[in-house]
Amino acid sequence: MKNIKQITLLIPLILLILAIIFDGLPYGFFTLLRIVIFISALYYFWLIKNDQKSWLSAIFLLIAILFNPIIPIYLSRPIWFFIDIIVAALYSYLLLVLYKE
Repeated sequence: MKNIKQITLLIPLILLILAIIFDGLPYGFFTLLRIVIFISALYYFWLIKNDQKSWLSAIFLLIAILFNPIIPIYLSRPIWFFIDIIVAALYSYLLLVLYKE
């Protein structure tokens, strides 16, 4: 079960890093990014909501709302760049600190 949690953090993290590093990726990539981040953020919201880290659960709910592919929030590329960095840092934090072996 621990490996599944790590994978659900690693895949969104890789996609976020690609979005940060490469400028000019096709629109389909960002649609995929929205879907993956939305699903993983909802998963971690649900997973953490009854834990002692309710602040982290609230952050994942905000991430899910922000990356919602059904009713997308349109922001400029520079704003998404900083949002991607913050969300990637959060996923890295969970991957390295909360699920270390």
